[in-house]
Amino acid sequence: MAERHPLIKAFPWWIAIFVPAWISYPILNQWFAWFPITPGAPWWDNLLVQLLTCWWAFVFATTGLWPFTKIKGWISRGLVAMVSCWVLGFLTWYIYIAVLGMDSFGMAFPFVANIFFLIAATSFIGENKHVEGLPVHKQLAINMCIWFGFAYLLIASVVTWIPAWWFGILQTFLVTGFMGTLTKGMKQPTKSVVAWGFIAFQVMILAKIGIALGYWASGGAALAPVFQFGTLWILGVPNIVFFIFFAAWCSFNWSILAPTGLWPFAKISEPWRYIIITAYVLIISWLVTLLALWLFPMYFPPATALWEAFVWAYIPTNWTFLILLNFVPPKPS
Repeated sequence: MAERHPLIKAFPWWIAIFVPAWISYPILNQWFAWFPITPGAPWWDNLLVQLLTCWWAFVFATTGLWPFTKIKGWISRGLVAMVSCWVLGFLTWYIYIAVLGMDSFGMAFPFVANIFFLIAATSFIGENKHVEGLPVHKQLAINMCIWFGFAYLLIASVVTWIPAWWFGILQTFLVTGFMGTLTKGMKQPTKSVVAWGFIAFQVMILAKIGIALGYWASGGAALAPVFQFGTLWILGVPNIVFFIFFAAWCSFNWSILAPTGLWPFAKISEPWRYIIITAYVLIISWLVTLLALWLFPMYFPPATALWEAFVWAYIPTNWTFLILLNFVPPKPS
């Protein structure tokens, strides 16, 4: 039997990611208009709940889908895991804002960015080496203390947060396998130091390009002051156009590359494969940005149109990992 084309194999996954992503966008906007956690900003509640739901998908990925591993059938297991991620995402946002009384605008992004950075640092770049050999429930308990504990310490310090501009870079870095190529022969924690140094170098290039193109305000001349937290970082702040681009970059990255098995670039040798795929993803992300900039001002008030576009572009990030991390079909025998 002939092997199916990568695009044909990828198509059902794309349907599973993008259709519910963009259906959930207006539904949750309306839900939070009726039952707000952050009064007057349903798009903000929508965004933060989606991001926290995505984070819980990452959490269960670090445990190999424990505690759902005894559920028979990969679709049933994935559905239970996905619903659990949604429930925990809602609860995390509600507890953070309504119970703990945190500032939903001032401290929300630092909190979310910090827990994403910490799970990436310990488990995806760090490979969970600090808990290697422990039972899975003990690994999770220790990691949860690290993730939430250090997220709070960062917020309470002069650092405040680790800006999330690394997230799109990290996706391409991992899905292409270039981390393994770059750190071949190294052991932890050297691998992590080299990997984060490589990612940080690309963030610097990203910021410099953004400044040169007028989409990023350097130093203290912030174009979006609500996102300028703490006193440590001097990178400056991007404007809303760059935020939309960043959201699209996070959404049209792993979601495009993983289902196709890196087609049509899979057979290109490194480092050229990584370089070409990075350019490919950035071009797609910019085209999505242009679409959002054209579409949303026609349907939303000027004060919120581009922020709605930002949320719309960001939401497939959640569904990418909800689907691809929770629904893991068995390998053909």
